Order: sequence, then C-alpha cells, then structure tokens
Amino acid sequence: MGGWEHECCGPAIERGRSIALGCVRRDDATGSRLVETHHGDDVDLLVEGRVIDIVAVRPDGAVEAIRRLPGGEALRGLHESDDGRLEHLRTGRRVRYSGEEFRVTVRSR
Repeated sequence: MGGWEHECCGPAIERGRSIALGCVRRDDATGSRLVETHHGDDVDLLVEGRVIDIVAVRPDGAVEAIRRLPGGEALRGLHESDDGRLEHLRTGRRVRYSGEEFRVTVRSR
C-alpha cells in the first residue's frame, strides 16, 4: 500500500476490519507483490478478508507496526475529521514517518 495510488484516494485501513481491494501484481528483483489500484489498471486480484497486520516500511527496509493506515486524504492533511496520524501499535505514540510504503496483511476468506 502507499505511493500516489493510496495518497490520491486510498481508503483508511484498520486492523480487524474486513476489506476488499483491487490489486495489481508487480514483479521486481525481490519477487512479486500485490499493490492496490483505484485508477483503471487491470485488476489482477481482488483481495478480500480481515486485516491482521499493518506496518510502515522505512526507506532502509525497517518496519514499524502501526494501529491503522489513514486514508489518502488524511495522510495529505486534507481530511476534515482525520488528522492522518500514524500511531505505534503497542504504545499509541505518534510514529514519525516520511515514507510512503505500507504493508497490509490480510487473512483471506
């Protein structure tokens, strides 16, 4: 998750909630991954299920577990009722994060 697709119109993603996301498969040197899409790319797979994990991925590859991934408008500071704050999963403290990549793990139905 992340990048311009999520920042544009991606939904808020919360642990324990059910989701349905259209995804495209992207292959690179590290393997194959699924990336959310909202803008007319041919959907390779509809991912449906319950969110069991969300992490922010730092540029160096380190990850930090977060409580929820705010929607794209909130992350850009444009949402009226969501400040786009990222919170550490266990402590609730604010996560300082300037990247744009998140990993969401979904237990499919």
